[in-house]
Amino acid sequence: MTDCLSLDLSDWSTPGVLFGKTARQCTRPEIVQEVLAQVRSALPGGAALLPDSIVRSWFVDPAITGEGTAAVANDEPLLINTPASWSNRPTAGTQIPNFFLAADYVRNSINLATMEGGNEAGRMAANAALDAAGSSATRAQLFSLYLPREFKPLHDADDVRYLLGLPNKFDLFSPYWPGR
Repeated sequence: MTDCLSLDLSDWSTPGVLFGKTARQCTRPEIVQEVLAQVRSALPGGAALLPDSIVRSWFVDPAITGEGTAAVANDEPLLINTPASWSNRPTAGTQIPNFFLAADYVRNSINLATMEGGNEAGRMAANAALDAAGSSATRAQLFSLYLPREFKPLHDADDVRYLLGLPNKFDLFSPYWPGR
């Protein structure tokens, strides 16, 4: 059996736990070693669960160029939702009658820049196009993100911490919280 672990690196500016360098200062192999070290440290028994012997291959997006140098660049940066960004994100339907948006940054119930959010936005754009055309065709089914009720107390506690200017309890390596 072969599995794939795919990770997006959203913080390229905080020094890592292995080399003490930021991701933008690391070479491709160092980025991979740093990510593995951080994943292992976050999991109970992480070193045993993810030993080097099971890593068959790795891939760093070719849009990342000049890694490990002052000329590092990302030719295809991804959207990372930030607090309070909802009001700045567009809906699938626009004020232009024949222009619709379908991407992971479009407002939808997933509310996260993921393939699932992009798919939901695609369904919303298809429905908006059908509406604009006055079509009676069956609309694409829309979905709501399932949130287990067991997580509600954690979400509520996080909301309170955010309002108080405190970091999330699980935020171990955040550049947004000085002194951590």
